[in-house]
Amino acid sequence: MTNPGRCLCGSVTWEVTAEPQSPSNCHCGMCRKSHCAAFATYWTVAHADLRFTGGATNIVLYKSSASDLLTRAFCGACGSAVPNGDDEAWSVPAGGHDDGPVPDPEIFVASQAP
Repeated sequence: MTNPGRCLCGSVTWEVTAEPQSPSNCHCGMCRKSHCAAFATYWTVAHADLRFTGGATNIVLYKSSASDLLTRAFCGACGSAVPNGDDEAWSVPAGGHDDGPVPDPEIFVASQAP
């Protein structure tokens, strides 16, 4: 299985080469505000299962103002969210893919937008 992904403008491209783990819709305040949406949909992918295929030098990292533990990654050309890794895995924005697993579970629903 290879599932290609990209930012809105196509400057940053990547491939997920295994079934994503934990596809979820996150309703936490940080995700809602950073995406200006009711929730953000992300997949968790092991380091070995994601490969950037173009434009990795266009990725801009921002330290979250809400938490010192969180860094967000965006395309420097169009501002789309792009995969962001930590010591354990990649967080992959599901919206960058045309196909993929249905998100389940809904997380941080206590913070859900009204």
